[in-house]
Amino acid sequence: MDPFFIVFLITCGFAALTDFLIYKIPNEVIVFLFVLFFIKVFVLIGFEWDALKIPLIVFGATLFVCFVLYAVKLLGAGDAKIIAVVSLWMTDYNVLLFFILMTLAGGLMGLIYLKGHNFIEIGRLFLLKKISEVKVFKGYLDEKQFSPSRDIESKLKMTIPYGVAVFAGVILMLKFY
Repeated sequence: MDPFFIVFLITCGFAALTDFLIYKIPNEVIVFLFVLFFIKVFVLIGFEWDALKIPLIVFGATLFVCFVLYAVKLLGAGDAKIIAVVSLWMTDYNVLLFFILMTLAGGLMGLIYLKGHNFIEIGRLFLLKKISEVKVFKGYLDEKQFSPSRDIESKLKMTIPYGVAVFAGVILMLKFY
């Protein structure tokens, strides 16, 4: 496993954690993964257009489909961006298998959230409180993220942090490659 992929895995794990804790995936994480992909390609392969054609086509198509899902409020903007940038990385493996595994993980998460949403929310708030006590994160987290229902919309619908399903899809891909 190349060192770029290890950094990719750690960054995806961080994105999943922030999505779970605060229902947001920082744009810096998305941009970092995007730029890291190009650095990886240039370092390992060199500047070859053929090495970038398929990943960029897959990225563009995925971004388009995900933003359509975002427009109809089936997916969050951060989720749409992380799925698109991860699809860029998965073209080295099997992007279709990744989408299937990610979707299965998301479906399983949905079922788990249906059954145990209150328990998961209590665990999320506990973790968030513990992490906020670490000096590094004090300025990053604000108090409104600690309330179980941050706004009226969250009371009306259950939010599933799909960044976790994306990370699960990436981890499951390791089983096949």
